[in-house]
Amino acid sequence: MPCYAALDVAQETTAICIVDDEGRIQAEKNVPTCPDAITDFLAHGAPGLVRVGMETGPLAVWLWNELAERHVPIISMDARHTNAALKMRPVKTDRNDAADLAQIVRTG
Repeated sequence: MPCYAALDVAQETTAICIVDDEGRIQAEKNVPTCPDAITDFLAHGAPGLVRVGMETGPLAVWLWNELAERHVPIISMDARHTNAALKMRPVKTDRNDAADLAQIVRTG
């Protein structure tokens, strides 16, 4: 079954959310902001992974290059464009941001 993931990247930890083709959350986890930890979680938690999205930011270039090297189907989304969608939630947390970003990745 196809699934989609999103990363809400911070200096120390990264919130990851994986959703299925219908938008249901399949897995969520906070992992260290380390390409190996992110790749390991995605490899085990997301069979059929189609696309992984993350916002632009201070760590985006480094992390994008490291994940692409590990054959993660990563895309980058402009933080200014995703900001409008993320503001819709009344409670803003890394977990909620990752879930909302995963829906954006799923719907294209």
